Amino acid sequence: MAEAKKKVRKPPEKLFNTADIQASRSAKLIKPDVLAKMVGRAKNPVLVTGGKLLEDEKLVEYAVKLYENGVAIIATGASSRPLIERGVEPQACVFTLHHVTQFLLDESWSGFKGEPYDLVLFLGFEPYYLSRMLSALKHFSKLTTVSIDAFYQPHARFSFPNTLDLHHEILEEFVTALGGGSVGKKED
Repeated sequence: MAEAKKKVRKPPEKLFNTADIQASRSAKLIKPDVLAKMVGRAKNPVLVTGGKLLEDEKLVEYAVKLYENGVAIIATGASSRPLIERGVEPQACVFTLHHVTQFLLDESWSGFKGEPYDLVLFLGFEPYYLSRMLSALKHFSKLTTVSIDAFYQPHARFSFPNTLDLHHEILEEFVTALGGGSVGKKED
């Protein structure tokens, strides 16, 4: 009986990715309505999209809603195809996230349309890949970066929390607060 009462020793809690240990600062969690106000105040916000848009139709719809609300789009990977099919004209669609990050790190770069970006949103990326790019931007640029993916990104300036099950609801709240209406609901 004494053996049955032995506690099963669980491994200590560790970070999901040990390379993401924060020495300086971690991303602040941001609420969808607060992010909508930030986007509304930004001079030239941009959304960088990744390949996850090919796997999740709703992510494409949210990206389209952001575009309709004045947020420019830089499509990486093959994420441009579903966006172009819905009438979006990405500012660029031939570069990888790595290339886009290199452009963003260059303080003299004035964006794809001649105006530098001040707020950069990221949607549709593998968490590990985006983490490395956000780390570079955190340490070597003054841009405000926001991850609106389903995983908390500690290297972003702001991030949604780990919300795999609630991701669509949070994005819905964000685009609604931005004035984009609901995704999936047709207007008369």
